[in-house]
Amino acid sequence: MSFVRKLRFIVSRGKLALAMKLARISVKRMITGSNPPFRQIELQTTYACNLRCVHCSAASFSQVKAPLSIADYADIARQCREHRIPMVSFTGGEPLCDPRLDEIISQFDTGSTLLSVTTNGTLLTEQRIRKLKALGVDAFVISLDGPTPEINDPIRGEGVYSKVIHAVEAARSLGVFVMLIHALSANSMRNGVFDGLIDLAMRLDVPLHVSLAAPVGNWADSTAENHLLSSLDVKLLTERQKRHPFLRRDLDGNYSGRGCPAGTERFVISPTGEVMGCTKIQATFGNIRERSMLALRDDMAQIEVFRTSPPLCLAAEDTVFLKTYLPRLYGRKDVPIPADEFFME
Repeated sequence: MSFVRKLRFIVSRGKLALAMKLARISVKRMITGSNPPFRQIELQTTYACNLRCVHCSAASFSQVKAPLSIADYADIARQCREHRIPMVSFTGGEPLCDPRLDEIISQFDTGSTLLSVTTNGTLLTEQRIRKLKALGVDAFVISLDGPTPEINDPIRGEGVYSKVIHAVEAARSLGVFVMLIHALSANSMRNGVFDGLIDLAMRLDVPLHVSLAAPVGNWADSTAENHLLSSLDVKLLTERQKRHPFLRRDLDGNYSGRGCPAGTERFVISPTGEVMGCTKIQATFGNIRERSMLALRDDMAQIEVFRTSPPLCLAAEDTVFLKTYLPRLYGRKDVPIPADEFFME
């Protein structure tokens, strides 16, 4: 999405303060060539989920520490305002399983921040959509693994497909932006599932975001390579992006250029406050209750693979990263592990 289109979308949401914030960021970039320290913060509010998807990437996360309190989230929101962070996403697990979700969202500045909820869609009733919209939520990112119930439901659960389609249609009818997200594997690329999802997104008139399959969570085993995209698959994905402007992936949308935003423009905070560069790179740089957001981000930015913002997904495409670092998570039930342990040479 171009900068002008982003501004138009933001203005259409009635968020003039956010539009002005992004305009100031753009002007500063043109004058100084520098980017602000953050573009997006992803908050995993809970690991709880009402589904048991076969490829869940949160399956191995451990919650041995106490969850963040509302006061902790209020402090995160304060830091977001301080650093003028334009985007905050609420994820899980399934965030709609979190009984505190509404209270957590209420801590954040809805006027100058774009707020989104990433969900499996099954709990997204019309009443829930209305409530979240009233709280300031601008967008729902809804997971889907197939263009039909016959393909999607064996992966996510019986009846999930119809609930997702209903949630998409209800949210759009109520004026909330919706984007589908798909965990793109070699299988879905090669057996027509991905193309079917592209057609579905066109019919529903919503964007489609793809997150490339990586050997983490339930896919962190000896069969992981069966799910990873080959270089030819990635080339085909790029070709489809050229044909379909509504198709995007994590590399798109940076302040400048195209590349992995992990640890530089975007990072993740777990339900217990552990700070990671990405949900697929399950290494913690510390806890948000103990150190400031900026200090933790600066530590992440010292990691060479983050600092260079490579034009690929580290956890899904980078051969060295896949062979050197991710195997250190295999079989672990205590992730995220310390960054020093994950990135040790």
